[in-house]
Amino acid sequence: MLQTYLTPEARLAVVGATRNVGYGRGIEALARELNLDVTFTGRVTDAELAAWYGAASAFATMSEHEGIGIPMLEAMAHGVPVVARSWAAIPETLAGAGLLLPADAGPLLVAEALECVTSDEGSRKLLIDGGRERVAALDAEAARGAFLRHLGALL
Repeated sequence: MLQTYLTPEARLAVVGATRNVGYGRGIEALARELNLDVTFTGRVTDAELAAWYGAASAFATMSEHEGIGIPMLEAMAHGVPVVARSWAAIPETLAGAGLLLPADAGPLLVAEALECVTSDEGSRKLLIDGGRERVAALDAEAARGAFLRHLGALL
């Protein structure tokens, strides 16, 4: 939808190895069927991953099975705004630092959200700043300090 109707120059990169080979093949076949310009990288090095984040205008996940969602945190740490559907632990991971769509959001709403995040500088800045704050709040040393303060209050 984004590439077809809103932003023809938009490009999608699916970065990283696919754990389920059949699923990966299905996604690639769907991209071909829809005539979409999609890059499937397969496994990448840490340096390549950082380069992909550096080139990204937005990070999108429509996963229904996320735990903590490390890729969302990586994107936020790289200053990339996140668009995600409200599934599993995604709302807790983002904690307001990304554009959270309803769980049943369809392709049109996702496309409109991505178009907004990539074209509206005010929204983009809010998400980037919020993402960096969220990642900082999850810093291991900061979490350790907070834990010890709470523990001390109980003793």
